[in-house]
Amino acid sequence: MDKMQDIRMRARQDLIIGFCLSLFSMGSYLFTYHFSSQQLESVPGDLGPAFFPRLFLLALLAVSIFIIVSSLRKMAKIPADDTPRPKLFQGLPFVMLILFMLYICLSLLVGYIPATIIYLGLTFYILGVRTIWQLATIPPVLSLVTYYLFQGLLDIYLPTSCLF
Repeated sequence: MDKMQDIRMRARQDLIIGFCLSLFSMGSYLFTYHFSSQQLESVPGDLGPAFFPRLFLLALLAVSIFIIVSSLRKMAKIPADDTPRPKLFQGLPFVMLILFMLYICLSLLVGYIPATIIYLGLTFYILGVRTIWQLATIPPVLSLVTYYLFQGLLDIYLPTSCLF
């Protein structure tokens, strides 16, 4: 593959990533309207629980717009050719996206720790980790450490099981 084809393919990939990030940030921003501060002690003039997620999502939207504009500029500078275009949803990124969506659903169903252990184990296996001791020790240790960090030290709510 020559240099121009590589730049053209990278610009297309950046364009797809930019659109996906912008859709994700806009959808997540709309989701923040469901945050309630009824459980929290609200102080008059307080920013509320949705302020920082919205701030982050607006920054993510700005970055995704920048990615889209820069990839469109790159594509405009490169002359068109008749090379076959890669398929949009192929291979490992799509599998990982589906696995992450299943992880979100599973974490609400069985809780954070079991869902994270399953998700990390499958992710490690898909990414090529094949030794049994790594697959048996790293996912539980990582999920317990992150649970303790967020739930214990930072007092951040993590999903609990609706089955148990």
